[in-house]
Amino acid sequence: MGHAKKRTATDELRHKVLDEVRFLKNWIDKPLMTGAVAPSSPQLARLMAAQVDPATPGHVVELGPGTGVVTHALLDRGLDPDRIVSIEYNPDFCKLLRQRFPRVHFVHGDAYRMRHAVAPVVGKAERPLAAVVSSLPLFTRPLPERLRLLEECFDMMVPG
Repeated sequence: MGHAKKRTATDELRHKVLDEVRFLKNWIDKPLMTGAVAPSSPQLARLMAAQVDPATPGHVVELGPGTGVVTHALLDRGLDPDRIVSIEYNPDFCKLLRQRFPRVHFVHGDAYRMRHAVAPVVGKAERPLAAVVSSLPLFTRPLPERLRLLEECFDMMVPG
């Protein structure tokens, strides 16, 4: 798709192992920030991306991209990288993501303040979001915060 440099099978394996080590290290250092001990599997990422219709106009917001497994699946699904706005709380992951996917908009911020985090990219939402895809560790936050995030997502998305 042209969104990432072509890699060999050896490069893919090295990439996967390094991402798993990054996740585990971040989880050990800050378990409530990372929330997972490993990245999502490529199969799960493809299932998540399959729920996004590339023909629906508007930005697609990705919450908690981690090391970019779902980002990669969204791009493989046919989404233009300029339409993807990903909010990542971990500054190390954010730096890595910007290197891997230079045309995707990565925002270092709090996904639980989604409207504020995406505002510099999507503006005052002249057009609703096409979709929101989440890899957040939802159960690390209190129920009222989770519900507020869901309401914010639905308020900003295309009706229906």
